Amino acid sequence: LEGHTGAVYAVGFAPKGNLLASGSFDKTVRVWSLEGGSVQSLEGHQLNVSTVAWLSQHLLSSGGYDRTVRLWDMQEGKACGCCDLEGYALSSCVKPGDTNTLLVGTSQSCAHKIDVRTGGVAAHIRNDAMVNAVQMTLD
Repeated sequence: LEGHTGAVYAVGFAPKGNLLASGSFDKTVRVWSLEGGSVQSLEGHQLNVSTVAWLSQHLLSSGGYDRTVRLWDMQEGKACGCCDLEGYALSSCVKPGDTNTLLVGTSQSCAHKIDVRTGGVAAHIRNDAMVNAVQMTLD
């Protein structure tokens, strides 16, 4: 895949498996159709994009070193939300079957539970070191 002008730091498949999102140190998110090339380039982050996660086939999240998580409406091809974080976004995940909750690990020893409906932080989970990886299960 060609298109980013910086290192790609994050990738994630859409739920149907037909689209791939990539986040890059060029401050962009690109969405690729597996049938042929770049579909969209999403701009809005001020620094490196370090994590991407699909909440649904039409809703994508991206986090970056600009201390934000951005939500993207893929039907419209534009941003539909932004949430400020404590620290750089390092990792993110979605709870299976729950399109309203996003968990983001940060460089400031905290994981943020984001409520996508409100676009705000619903809870902070403190740690004694940066949170490089997060995962949620059905339990």
